[in-house]
Amino acid sequence: MNILKKIYQVPQNYYYFFFIIISLILFFLTEKIYKFDLDITNEQDARYYIQIAKNPFLFFDLNPYYSSRLLSPLLVFVISKLTGLNVYYSFKILVTIAFTILNFNLFNFFKNNTNYLNSFLLILMLNFSNWVLLYNFFNPYQLLDLLTILISINLVIATLYANKFKMIIYSIFSILNKHYMVLLIVLCYLHSFIKKKENYYLYTMLFLIIIFLVFHKLSGINFTTGSNENLDIFKILFLWTQDTIIYFPKYIKSFFIDNNLPILMPFIFILFNKKIISFLKENVLITLYPLFMTGLIIIMYDKFGGDNFSRIFYQAFYPLIMISYYKFFEINNNKYLFSIILFLSLLLFAVEYFIFFINLNNNFVSYMVYERYTQWYSPVYISSILTLILLNYNVKKK
Repeated sequence: MNILKKIYQVPQNYYYFFFIIISLILFFLTEKIYKFDLDITNEQDARYYIQIAKNPFLFFDLNPYYSSRLLSPLLVFVISKLTGLNVYYSFKILVTIAFTILNFNLFNFFKNNTNYLNSFLLILMLNFSNWVLLYNFFNPYQLLDLLTILISINLVIATLYANKFKMIIYSIFSILNKHYMVLLIVLCYLHSFIKKKENYYLYTMLFLIIIFLVFHKLSGINFTTGSNENLDIFKILFLWTQDTIIYFPKYIKSFFIDNNLPILMPFIFILFNKKIISFLKENVLITLYPLFMTGLIIIMYDKFGGDNFSRIFYQAFYPLIMISYYKFFEINNNKYLFSIILFLSLLLFAVEYFIFFINLNNNFVSYMVYERYTQWYSPVYISSILTLILLNYNVKKK
């Protein structure tokens, strides 16, 4: 305990420094850890982001489903012009910056209810035990996924703190980043309206919806392919849902068979606490976002199979997990036990990564999405058991 007491006294600036070092290490290691075929990647979704990053005006000409995701390629365009670097390394730089900012934001969020060490350890646990965030380093063209997580958690935090200016800023970012984030915007503003009883939130929400509709009307406005690809995002989603909703029972079964639920372990066990459940009920509109998104992507399971499903699933649940742990820090009454359990869990994950890294011939995505969940001794499961022990300890104390 004396050692922990001394560590608790470490200034917060040191933790910011550690986060920067971690991001830089990942920046230099990822190409050695996960080598993907750039030619194949360029033929997938990334080809649209690459083209817009080179010429933002293609926003009007390319497939609207992808051109509407303007934020990340537009940022890459700016970085590329300012630094003279090619598009690939501009993506990598922005991924590193976004990941560092996410860690900073979460650290500042959690430290209000706990000490610096526990905030630091939990963030490492959240961001390194799940493959989704790390995949953004390995394939930096998925910058928009990382931005989705960064923006969504900041929008939720701004909503909980009733910060009107930040809510608008992150709402605009959401509109420019991914179409389905408009749902989170609407829910956050409805939540604020119900809590604060201020018409400002309704008027602002309607204004943002208008911006969203105009933006998506302009995206790909010159796209004239004769196929269904020229349909706007709303018609595409409607057709996908209409075509696949009859298979919903089948996809529900596949949801569990394909090990999608363990993606959230051990974080999902934080929801086994009654006080956290009560807290989420108080913020039910924000809670609805991941539940609605999960239902939607299960309905369209054939469209989002494999790692695509995992990425969207995790992006939707990330804000919920964040506010759950925020409440958990508030009701936790043994910071020493929490530090020890977090450290042990991180140690388990470090061992898992070490074993994987000494055999770089393995497929990282295949291992993280499928293989690790077939092993009963996986740190995902062991860490979940440790989390349950901690929850049980607090229940008894309360």
